[in-house]
Amino acid sequence: MSNWFGDSLQTIEGEQSITYAIKNYLELLKWDAVFDPNYEILEIEQKGDVVIAKISKMTKESCFFTKNHL
Repeated sequence: MSNWFGDSLQTIEGEQSITYAIKNYLELLKWDAVFDPNYEILEIEQKGDVVIAKISKMTKESCFFTKNHL
């Protein structure tokens, strides 16, 4: 993964923006794997040295809440 990314990775969900060190992001992915996520790249573009991607993530957890509104 270090071949693909610099020293950090920024995620944006809605209005929330979080910047992760690569080590911390890998740890997040380990915990996230519990929910068996399925990722789909919707858009990807490069602007200079920055790659911007729009990614859809669906998990068993999100499928449950989509079908069973609280």
